[in-house]
Amino acid sequence: MEFFHFLGIDVSKDTIDVELRDQQEALVKCQFKNTKKGMKEMGKKMASQTEFDWVKTLVCLEYTGIYVNHLLQYLVDEKACIWIERPLQIKNTLGMVRGKSDKVDAHRIADYAFRYQDQVRLWKPSRPVIAKLKKLTAIRRQLIKTKDQLSKSLKESKSFEIKEIYTLAKDMTKPLIKQVEKKLAEVDNLIATTISEDERLKQLDAKITSVTGIGKVTSAAVIVTTNEFKDIQEPKKYACYSGIVPYPNSSGSSKRGREKVSHLANKKIKTLLHLCAMSAIKSEGELKIYYEKKVAEGKNKMSVINAVRNKLVHRIFAVIREERRYEKNYEFCLVKP
Repeated sequence: MEFFHFLGIDVSKDTIDVELRDQQEALVKCQFKNTKKGMKEMGKKMASQTEFDWVKTLVCLEYTGIYVNHLLQYLVDEKACIWIERPLQIKNTLGMVRGKSDKVDAHRIADYAFRYQDQVRLWKPSRPVIAKLKKLTAIRRQLIKTKDQLSKSLKESKSFEIKEIYTLAKDMTKPLIKQVEKKLAEVDNLIATTISEDERLKQLDAKITSVTGIGKVTSAAVIVTTNEFKDIQEPKKYACYSGIVPYPNSSGSSKRGREKVSHLANKKIKTLLHLCAMSAIKSEGELKIYYEKKVAEGKNKMSVINAVRNKLVHRIFAVIREERRYEKNYEFCLVKP
């Protein structure tokens, strides 16, 4: 697709800085409030430019959580071509730079969109039910984190403080932990209900959880992070996204240690897959046999567990691709013509 204009937008909590350019130069540099009214003002400013058309404009921005919601809604309504890029990806293309401001960032984003337009990956909005599921899973993580912090603090108080102080901490903390546990149960029920009431999500969940070791929490997380397997359709890409793909560490003939996984990953998904792998190797089946065999051969335990995580990812994508549940005793037969 050919683009006539390139719009770089730097989004912050209160404002958005924009730079509009064409194939030759920058045309507009402005700042607007990050509100629905501010989006309309931006639209009027863009429309005042000669031959401006949202459909022929590549809009590039960095993802900043909920702060981009007003902007994305406006751009979707205008049928704009949206490119949401990772901040680190843009940063790595800049080389050595000095200084940083919202105005400068908008210029760099617009320049990035122009230079790499042939590599554009247009963003498509997810269904409202996915946005709801994403929010519920985020709230669940926050509740678990809060519970862990309270429990850890109480445990340390018991170990290192006098009885009177510990009793005070216990009386104050225990009710909070129970309340968090109650809310956690409510969120789990909401997640389950959200999935069961949507036929597409219900089918995906049934297939994913049929894989040994994969539970409801991981299933919901995979559905959200793949956008129902629309944004990521290949297991290798998802394994890379999850940070479970080992990369070589060598230069020329020199090998600098063993292969390592990258720290550039979704750590939350990586943690969930680790828990699933631990569950899988404790359950009777081929993954447990595989793990015990490799460890007996002298392989590093964490390397073997990482291999199990990869196997789980490939199995998840296999059942989605083949539209069937996982069969533990499945045998592939090649039928001759």
